[in-house]
Amino acid sequence: MLDLHHTSSRIRIGVAATLAALLCAAPYASAQPTGSGAPQKGAPTADELAKGKEHFAKGKKLFDRKDFKGAVKEFKESFRLTRNPLLLYNIGYTFDQLGEKALALFYYQKYLEQAPATDSNRQAAEGRVQVLEIEIEEAKVAAGETPQPPAGKSGEPKTRGESAAQPPAPAVDKFQHEVIDEAPPGKPIDVSAFIPPGRKWTVTLYYRAAGEGSFTAVEMKPRYNELLGRIPAAKTVGQSVQYYIEVKDAGGKVVDRSGKQTSPHLVLLDKTAKPRYYADMGDESAQPIASEDVAATGGGVTATSDEPHGEGWMDAGSSRFNKLKWGATGAAVGLVALSGTFYLLSSKASSDLESEAAASTDPGQCGGTVPPCRTFSDKQQSLEGKGQRFETWANISLGIGAAAAVGAGVLWYLEIRDHRKRRAAHEESNDEPKLSAAPVVGDGFVGGAAAVRF
Repeated sequence: MLDLHHTSSRIRIGVAATLAALLCAAPYASAQPTGSGAPQKGAPTADELAKGKEHFAKGKKLFDRKDFKGAVKEFKESFRLTRNPLLLYNIGYTFDQLGEKALALFYYQKYLEQAPATDSNRQAAEGRVQVLEIEIEEAKVAAGETPQPPAGKSGEPKTRGESAAQPPAPAVDKFQHEVIDEAPPGKPIDVSAFIPPGRKWTVTLYYRAAGEGSFTAVEMKPRYNELLGRIPAAKTVGQSVQYYIEVKDAGGKVVDRSGKQTSPHLVLLDKTAKPRYYADMGDESAQPIASEDVAATGGGVTATSDEPHGEGWMDAGSSRFNKLKWGATGAAVGLVALSGTFYLLSSKASSDLESEAAASTDPGQCGGTVPPCRTFSDKQQSLEGKGQRFETWANISLGIGAAAAVGAGVLWYLEIRDHRKRRAAHEESNDEPKLSAAPVVGDGFVGGAAAVRF
């Protein structure tokens, strides 16, 4: 069996699980515990395996139609024929769907006892066992019954010398995510996260394949006590995949994140890496893109959505950032233009005053009176006052406009820097090696040197 990492948003019993469960029945049949004293059957015959597959297929069809009672009957018959402990998980999960908590708990526990330690469903089963044990005990207390110690592996209550039931997992008090650093190519990647119970948060996974310029967004969905989002196998081609996670409250405000658009997490795609998906969901295996297909698509898969950004005022590329940038730019241009207008009005008032003064000292304008022949009239005082006010407003407008211009310049710089970072990240994710060559000439020889950057 494959050692698979559990990170899916829901459980489905699929054809892949059928083959894994039934084809491997013979090796697991001999590994069943013998402590119960019951006679142990040998490995299933080829006929039993064939019939077990048929019953499993019938059970799957019934499960897909939500006929859980019929499905669990077929799954149990398949287990009876094949003795494969992996089917115990399917039986427990189906009882879980029926709300039969005691039976679900029993089969989950039997699955954990008998299934290999590397099986992909162990984490989910362990989580449900903890929850079901608590729910069953709470129901007993509510009904006035005396809670009994949890059953041991033999089915009998635990003695005083045995340890008590495992305590429930500690409550999550903040957003949590374990970063994925490697995964196999051509396989899906299931990304998990945890949020505190009761929080009405929306958690979104953003991902892009190597060579893509835009991220694709997918809302992470709950599975038991975690949230999960899948990066499809079609995207895990080339050398790497990038992703980040954003958490928003009910009002759409970003409250937390893991990575971000300008510095996403990088998942290296390595054939020897551990798979990072739920086996029950199917692996959706993808064939790597041929070199001619990569060239035709410009080095990667065509983006399927606009590239998202943070929603803060200083998150380059966000709608708020763009409003602030263009607002500051417009204010700077407008205030500088207004300052110029006030300056022209002030200059006109000054020119009018100078004309009045020249006329007062011109003998031809005085009518025989000795210059200066005019007094400083109310009109001249008004011109002087207007000129001073216009000059003051021009200086104020110019100062505010200069400050707005500086702010706009900073915002434009941040956007250019963000664009350069994204372009650099895009170039780093490109699969094509960078080849450079140069001639080398020395004493007595002529040659060349070349370097490849991967």
